[in-house]
Amino acid sequence: MNRREYRIKLIEIIYQNLLLKKDFNILIQDNLAEIPVDIYFKKILSYIIKNKNSIITEINPFLNKWEFDRLNYVVQAILVLAISEFKHSKNDNAIIINEAVELTKIYCSDDDYKFVNALLDNYAK
Repeated sequence: MNRREYRIKLIEIIYQNLLLKKDFNILIQDNLAEIPVDIYFKKILSYIIKNKNSIITEINPFLNKWEFDRLNYVVQAILVLAISEFKHSKNDNAIIINEAVELTKIYCSDDDYKFVNALLDNYAK
């Protein structure tokens, strides 16, 4: 699997956790049992499991009169993943933002990518 495919899998896991409140361990077993997991994404997922609530708290100040809970669940998952990558990646922030924007264009409404881009850009500053 390439990095984008891993990101998609992680977004699916985060999405299911946010929407269905399913335990991460069950979601990992359901979604990654047959897939060799890249060490980079293992670290990211571990960080998300331990820090999901604090990541959401970090996102809130950048929502400009919005609340995290009001966002589309897919957007929520993409933001949680991107913020986690900012914290644990050697990738340039522009690469992380670009991947988040491209995935938002694929999985979300027409203008959601603009919101994700602006929020992540402000967060990265």
